[in-house]
Amino acid sequence: MGGIIACKTIYELQLENVEKCVFIATPFAGSKVADFGDRIPFYSRVLKPNSDLKVSDKYIEICNKVAAKFPVGLIAGNRYSRFNLLARLCLREEHDGLVTIDSAFAINSSDRIILNKNHGEIHHDTETLSKVADFLKVGSF
Repeated sequence: MGGIIACKTIYELQLENVEKCVFIATPFAGSKVADFGDRIPFYSRVLKPNSDLKVSDKYIEICNKVAAKFPVGLIAGNRYSRFNLLARLCLREEHDGLVTIDSAFAINSSDRIILNKNHGEIHHDTETLSKVADFLKVGSF
């Protein structure tokens, strides 16, 4: 969700001093896991961001406007635990346990890459950090 917040901030504040940006496993088109959670009574009231992460195209236009201003790199993961019953139940497309690759790649970008990581790993991994550094240096992964 951090990538969506970053896009909205750049757009709403009309920031011009951004040179490049990398979004890691950002659910630009939402997540079917959030849709499932929203059907559980009080789930979205307790976990307030859940309702903002339901499958939708409400962030795509704003994020594409941001992506048109400077180079954007997108990183998605494609590994998940077979014991993750929620992901197995909700997600049919390739995913990282929470976010499908299609959702993470739903906006325009200069470059994109899929890493063999789950949603938790991809945010705390040295390979991901190395890819981010590459993109920030040269504009590609």
